[in-house]
Amino acid sequence: MGRRSPVNRQQLEALKLDGYAPRHVLDIGANVGDFTRDFLQAFPDCVPTLVEPNPYCEEALARTPFERHMVAASDQNGEAELFLSKDWLQSTGTSLYRENTHYFRDEIMVRQTAPKVRLDDLFAGRRFDFVKIDTQGSELDVLRGGQAVLRQADYILIEISLVNFNEGAPPAEDVFAQLAAMGFVPADVTEFHRLEETHDGILQMDFLFKRRVARPSQFSRLTALNDLGGLVAHLRARKAQNASFRVLLIGGGPPGWPEDLRDATLGGTGAEFPGDLSDPDSYRAVLAHVAREGRFDYAVTPHALQVLARPSVLLERLPLVAEAGWITTPSRYLEVLKPEGAHRGFAHHRWGVDSVDGVLVLAPKTPLIEHLTFPGETVWEQAPRQFELQVGWRGGLRFEVLGGEGALPGREQALALMGHFFEGVAPGADLGSATPEALSEEAGIDVAAQLAQAVATARDPRSGLHPLGRMKFYHDAVSLILCEPLTRERLDLFEALLAEAAAMDVQAPTPEWTDWVIHYRVVMDSLTGANLDGPTPDAPDDGPQTFLTGDGQTLDGDGLKAHADALGVQAVFFAAADERYVELYGRWLALSVLKHSDVPFLVVLHVIGGGERLAEAAATVGIDDPRVIFTGDGFDASTVKTLCYEAPPKGLIEIPVAHYQSVRFQRLGGLLELLQRPVFVSDIDLLLQRGVSDLLEQWSHADLVINENDRNIQAGSRITANLLLARPTPATAVLLRWLRAYLDERLSRETVTRWIDQVALNLARHHLALHVPDVTIGAFDTFSDINNVMFSEYVPGHPFRFLSLYHGFDTSTLEE
Repeated sequence: MGRRSPVNRQQLEALKLDGYAPRHVLDIGANVGDFTRDFLQAFPDCVPTLVEPNPYCEEALARTPFERHMVAASDQNGEAELFLSKDWLQSTGTSLYRENTHYFRDEIMVRQTAPKVRLDDLFAGRRFDFVKIDTQGSELDVLRGGQAVLRQADYILIEISLVNFNEGAPPAEDVFAQLAAMGFVPADVTEFHRLEETHDGILQMDFLFKRRVARPSQFSRLTALNDLGGLVAHLRARKAQNASFRVLLIGGGPPGWPEDLRDATLGGTGAEFPGDLSDPDSYRAVLAHVAREGRFDYAVTPHALQVLARPSVLLERLPLVAEAGWITTPSRYLEVLKPEGAHRGFAHHRWGVDSVDGVLVLAPKTPLIEHLTFPGETVWEQAPRQFELQVGWRGGLRFEVLGGEGALPGREQALALMGHFFEGVAPGADLGSATPEALSEEAGIDVAAQLAQAVATARDPRSGLHPLGRMKFYHDAVSLILCEPLTRERLDLFEALLAEAAAMDVQAPTPEWTDWVIHYRVVMDSLTGANLDGPTPDAPDDGPQTFLTGDGQTLDGDGLKAHADALGVQAVFFAAADERYVELYGRWLALSVLKHSDVPFLVVLHVIGGGERLAEAAATVGIDDPRVIFTGDGFDASTVKTLCYEAPPKGLIEIPVAHYQSVRFQRLGGLLELLQRPVFVSDIDLLLQRGVSDLLEQWSHADLVINENDRNIQAGSRITANLLLARPTPATAVLLRWLRAYLDERLSRETVTRWIDQVALNLARHHLALHVPDVTIGAFDTFSDINNVMFSEYVPGHPFRFLSLYHGFDTSTLEE
């Protein structure tokens, strides 16, 4: 199986310039491995896995260092008959479907039994970024038997026959339909295959299909300074293909940057979007532009990061203003040489930049660098092709600023950090200093290291810290524990730290700190006594429920289920709010779903405290549609005695916000059990802006999907409660039963944190993982699925599927 056609290197280079960096490639129909070897020329860090059923190819494949499986990928497990040719036993025409040419005529054709497997069974739980399928007619069988595995790919390169080339093979349109059903769309045609005297024309074509919803990706390389010829050619080709392709230049651009490759400039004076790139306010205009016109296709950021006071401000916003981009900066090698004279690097540069394990890492560069010696300096001086770091990205950027952007550490720590990063040696230090490759763990949140430091500081009564400062470190320590799966040891530490914090006598050092004492106390109380490894409580009985449709039908629970069945509902959009918020936002949420949902749906609005006034609530929303559903309860805010606290400066909140925010999660379990459909549960001040069929398909294997802020360690804000997708699975039921019991109990206490719903979600997912180890919890893409940045007004073209409006949003700008 698999033809010896050369890899289209130009196409692979184009993918690389778009920021694509596959880590795993699956070669189905590997033959003797030619495709994989060529592919690795473009992506040398990619790890291959080869599938080939022809036993005569095994000797050649055994000489490669790659994982291989001598089986035929198909839609069933068992044995298959393989058709070979005596004239060429390693023929690329070998197939489960006999080739309809004279090369496989009866007198030279050989039948060979081979094992066949479904890829979903062979590679269950694994992910391959790039997949090549060349199986001479059995491509549809491969796709059908590997839907779960292949859906995870970014690209599928597949050879498709346009004529009856293999006896009994399905037509090309069936293969196209299957790929579309799996969420892939055509991206390019990479090769044409002809065979002399056979069918008199094009026999087969290699099609590149891309995932409809692209995943974030980035890669890096070292080059000579300003080596941008390939990028310029790539962007010109993209503009030639698409006249609306737009390029945003960050900071003005390198000398001689082509004017035809600049549609707008961000940063500096005289730019279309002027301002200081370290100032968040400088991005208001470009974000408003993006909201109206959509994201730029590409952002070029040449030699800007190293001079910024706060580079994270730019790096966090790049994926919000562009789909993909290219970053250049002096490499860490050049930054420690002496290109300007006596001093190392460039005097005005604040940061050294490198890429470690796919993460862009920035280290502070201070005059202390002059105190380091560099054993590799002589070699680096002779390598000008390593003077520039170039990073391509798309969809998102992974980065880390070592030491943060605030005050620098002390002299010794700063020397150690810079020496570690730049491969320098401090005076008197061991010359075997670690290289930047050892920073791989530091590139993300190093939970173990930060936890050890926080625990030590919290427990040290002689540290000189006020008890309030120690309480802050207790809070950080227990929050860090919740950033990773809980082991028995970590759970014991979690409970011990909470007990120690509870025993502390913390008084405000001055009156203005009183609200901070209360804030940390209520948050720590919310974590104490959670009994995460205890049994899961039973679901409570909320009694009979009444539902009112937008067109006036009154239904009970069974009636709502029958109503959903009759409409063929595939997804439910659920929000809860008091009557005032239902009036303010309920209409906008419902209208956005009516306009954009691409699957049959229900919108269920739970009116908190309005169970007896559903008709009045429906009238304020004003949508006469059977797919809009109202329900409610008898909650009476005036009876709530629990004091609800927000972080300072807000402090005590007069209304029971924590109760209002929690109702949707308290009622979600019952609704999910009743309707047995996936439920998007959200804030009511949220808009749907595009369909969800691809999202439902993407997470069809998950139990639930959360909005997780992986750069936030705080227990009350690591998970944002504005959007959650819950599927009707046994695992989800466990989480929701625990969540309901926890919220019911915590909301009855004397005090509660305003973020109790987010604390609850964080704790509940750990309870679930402890009780259902094989649970699957996904995470929304915060660059395209849901916004965690605030917009003040609505204009068409926001880049997010779900637009969370947040407090203060100008609803007068909304359109119907």
